[in-house]
Amino acid sequence: GNGGYTQMIKQNTVGRDVAAGSDACLSCHFNVADWVNTPHTQKAKKGKENVLGYNADPALYTRAAAWITANKETYLHPGNKNTDGTAKDPSKLGIRAVMTEKPTVTYSDQTFGVDDIAITIGSNYKQAYAVWMQGYGYKILNIRYNSIGLTAEAMGERTDERVWEGSCIGCHLTGYDPTGLQASYKDTAVPYDLNPYIADLRIGCEACHGPKADGTKNPADLTQDQQIDICGRCHGNWNPTVPGTTARKDVHEFKPGDSLVYLLSPAYNGGVDRLMRPKWGTATKEFSTSGAAIDDHMQWYNFKIGKHYGKFFNGKPVTCTSCHDPHKNNPGRNYGRRILKGDYNYTTGVASICNECHPNAGYGVTKKGVAGALNPHTAKPYNVGLDTIPTDPTAKWPWE
Repeated sequence: GNGGYTQMIKQNTVGRDVAAGSDACLSCHFNVADWVNTPHTQKAKKGKENVLGYNADPALYTRAAAWITANKETYLHPGNKNTDGTAKDPSKLGIRAVMTEKPTVTYSDQTFGVDDIAITIGSNYKQAYAVWMQGYGYKILNIRYNSIGLTAEAMGERTDERVWEGSCIGCHLTGYDPTGLQASYKDTAVPYDLNPYIADLRIGCEACHGPKADGTKNPADLTQDQQIDICGRCHGNWNPTVPGTTARKDVHEFKPGDSLVYLLSPAYNGGVDRLMRPKWGTATKEFSTSGAAIDDHMQWYNFKIGKHYGKFFNGKPVTCTSCHDPHKNNPGRNYGRRILKGDYNYTTGVASICNECHPNAGYGVTKKGVAGALNPHTAKPYNVGLDTIPTDPTAKWPWE
């Protein structure tokens, strides 16, 4: 009865008595229970125990945990390295929190080890780390563990200051609402209780179906743009709300059915245009000369300029979920997990899902670097965007 349902709401994974938490949804929608093992449930986790390679016995640390322990006092970050390989500031060797933004990057006075890590961000392909610093909040460390080949790599040029709550939290959990978060939250000696400000520490049901309080949505009933916007909210890359900073890189206020283009527009953001744009004819960190997105988490842009945009198959718009199933966890790439429908051969780069629409057409090679490969999000060769590059380097996107 309703009383039991109310009880399930109260037993949400983060104890938040609002909307139906993902666990409550699964009590009825058990046909999608595989979701709990997908990468979307592991974008953020609390506790040092989630550092890759952690063991209760530090002597048995492997992978990231072992590397962090070995380099706690000696790590030389690229931002602190002279051209001859020596440290610009020897007092800043080691694993530290990044405190201020480029161009003048500064680091915390203290170094940090595995025991200090409060939140892990990512679990397979890459893993970053946040520590709690009284007076600052959750600060991101100057390292990132890259699990391809089981090697640890620096964050490279990503030395800009990041406070998790102030920049990127919205894409690593569900339902983040900063409106009630007082500025004094940073002043406690131990981390504050995050639960009242989120719906789920995972990328949960509400992220794609909306909060129960608003009436959940079936994304399949939405338009093509509305569907790809659900994924694009986090699988895009946006200008910050405050130009030149890392403030609010996420779009935490987005709800399924909203227009992402509007929420990123100057009209919504007090004159700030949050859409990234190419410099047509000139390659940038984010885009090729023809506008293909080449940086991380930018699939939304590629879909919008790709051959699938505006297309239908069997009467339904082609969207992200035409090829991906966010509820399933298929074995896949050698560095982690994926949610691609069908089979994928990591060696040949062939994805069987392409044959659903293009039988025997030879379009299945999707792995970058393999001969004949097509970027699955543009359906064009990698780094190829528009067929005709605008002559005006400031021209808008063709879909605007």
